[in-house]
Amino acid sequence: MLKSFFDLINTVERKRKIKGVVLNDTITDFLQQRKTKYAIITFNTGFTREQGNYGKELAKGVGIGILTLGMYAPIAIKANSTVICCVLDTKNRNIAFYRRKTAELEPLKPKNIERQIKALMDSFFLFSN
Repeated sequence: MLKSFFDLINTVERKRKIKGVVLNDTITDFLQQRKTKYAIITFNTGFTREQGNYGKELAKGVGIGILTLGMYAPIAIKANSTVICCVLDTKNRNIAFYRRKTAELEPLKPKNIERQIKALMDSFFLFSN
C-alpha cells in the first residue's frame, strides 16, 4: 500500500501536474473499504548537517570561491525540509489538491514540519472556497 502512495507522488513529481493522474485500484479500493471519500496524505523528506560537517561545507565553499576567483561559490545549506501534501478523491479517482513546500528548515523539529503543513493546508482552503 505504501508503495502505491509513493508511486503516486513520484508520478506527480515527474509530470509536474496532477491533471490526468488517476488513482490506481489499490489506493481506491483501500480507501473505499474504509468508507473514505477523501484522504489527505503528507510526505516529508529532508536533510540536516552536524555542526562539524556544516563548518567543513562552509570552508569548502570559501575555498572554491577563492580558486575560481569568485566566479563560482557554492553556499552551504545547514538543513532542508520538503513537505508534500495531497488530497485524494476516491469518487473521481483523482488528486484534488497537491502542493509541495521546500524550505531551509531543520526537518527533525516537529514545529518546522507543522508550520510547513499548515501553510500548505491554508493554501488548500484558500483555493477551494
